[in-house]
Amino acid sequence: MNQRHLFLFLPLFLLTGCWDQTPLQKEAMIMAASIDKVKKDSILSTVAIRGSEQMMGGQTRPINTIISETGHNLKETRLKVNKITVGEYSSNKLRVILLGEELAKDSIVPYIDSYLRDPKLTLSAKVAVVKGKASKIIKEKTYQHKLIGEALAKELETMEKNSVIPIENQQTIRNKISDEGKDLVLPYIEKKSDNTIGVTGVALFHGDRFTGATLKNYEPELLILLLGKKKEDSRMTVKYRNGENMKDFLSFNVHRFKRKMKINLRDGKPQVVLNTKMMIEINDYSGKSLQDKKELDKFNQNLSYIIEKDMNNVVYKLQNANCDALGIGRKLIAYHPDTWKKMKWNEEYPKIPITVHLEVKTINRGIIY
Repeated sequence: MNQRHLFLFLPLFLLTGCWDQTPLQKEAMIMAASIDKVKKDSILSTVAIRGSEQMMGGQTRPINTIISETGHNLKETRLKVNKITVGEYSSNKLRVILLGEELAKDSIVPYIDSYLRDPKLTLSAKVAVVKGKASKIIKEKTYQHKLIGEALAKELETMEKNSVIPIENQQTIRNKISDEGKDLVLPYIEKKSDNTIGVTGVALFHGDRFTGATLKNYEPELLILLLGKKKEDSRMTVKYRNGENMKDFLSFNVHRFKRKMKINLRDGKPQVVLNTKMMIEINDYSGKSLQDKKELDKFNQNLSYIIEKDMNNVVYKLQNANCDALGIGRKLIAYHPDTWKKMKWNEEYPKIPITVHLEVKTINRGIIY
């Protein structure tokens, strides 16, 4: 071998391999996890471990193995799970973390921090609050022909895309909990009497605790708009006149939404006004023809009144739960720091005047409207 070839091969001996690699066959892949409060000083941790099952013809299919363990913290339950799994406990494929509502009413910081300290954990895992016990969802194993972790992750991603719930993960959750000027909202999941599992609203937090209050129906979509977090798709159905017939409801797409928060100080106290504009495209409507400009203006005015009223009701529920999801405190810290320092925000936030004004403009009536 000449000197030239020697220099070409020498770097190969100096390169190192991946020091922390672990073959997949030696890992117990956790795809979904739940945490519930069982006693004052203990929790129930339930995990869904992905595996495979041999079928006829040499084919395999994915399956879930469900394991539950109790302990004083997540680390203890993880060690217990590790003792009875085939392979090393691994959370690098974790898709969903579910929190039972009673556990979420206590501080969720220990559980979020425990996952964040895991060097293998992917930060893209979704976090949600479950009505009742979260373990009952994981124990379903599958939902709509998908493994439970994959099914829930897909459902939450779809809700995010459709501007129904905010986009959150463990890192953003921890950041908001640490931010004294803004509160957190998380998806709220229920298992219904017909055994369907779905996102039925958002859970309102104050600091690191679930307040027990939720937004439901189309209130979460209104909150997303008020937060200025609308994604590509935002569809709504609104009751726009009295009655309970199908003709009394309107469906539309939110094409564009503009918001501007203004904070005025009066006698040293903040007064908040949210001026908003919504441009919509009608999907389903059974009222009078909107070809005439007067009818269209009347329609826009009526719809503005209805949705504005519902938006103000969302704000009322936020204040009643002491959940500053709109980040008004953060605005005060940034633009009125002296006022912020004088206020006892946790006590005064629920009482400050917050008003939403909305103007709706229909930019597409559809073909027949």
